[in-house]
Amino acid sequence: MKQTTTVGNCALGEREAIFTAEHPRLLLAATALLACHECAVGLLKEVYEEFLNAYICRGFEYAFALRSIARRAIAHLQHLPGTSEGVLQCNHSDRVHEKEFHLKSLPWPERAAYFLREVLGYSRRDASLLIGMSDTNVDQFLSFGRRRIAVAEGASPTLLTEWYQRQLAEGSPGSKTRN
Repeated sequence: MKQTTTVGNCALGEREAIFTAEHPRLLLAATALLACHECAVGLLKEVYEEFLNAYICRGFEYAFALRSIARRAIAHLQHLPGTSEGVLQCNHSDRVHEKEFHLKSLPWPERAAYFLREVLGYSRRDASLLIGMSDTNVDQFLSFGRRRIAVAEGASPTLLTEWYQRQLAEGSPGSKTRN
């Protein structure tokens, strides 16, 4: 008889399979928030360990992983040199997906507010608690981010938001995007 290790209500093998299946979308989310592919890969390794050992109700695995990525990415960004000025000093050189360039060009508070609110559909309160700032500041950074993206794209940031939402929703059972 084969013995199965369980965490919460999922077998460990199921957790590994879920994370592996969602890995491309989770990597996209981490890269969008961190603006660095190499940092995103390292962050995903940390999230993977947390994911395997946390109690997560069945059906909430993807949402749990996205929230863990957001929480860890924001903590990482807050401790980088130059963070207070919005200019990050990451030493990794990246080739980033074309759509990610616009998010990468945003100062981290704007990028975090935009990604959490617009792409993931978090409430302003939830975003403010994750980022560690007031609801009003989240609204301001979101507004600034929308303007910067509109200037960079020469159009509404809606297209960028919809692209990210489609990429993060593809193949994710139970994932929802905000209308």
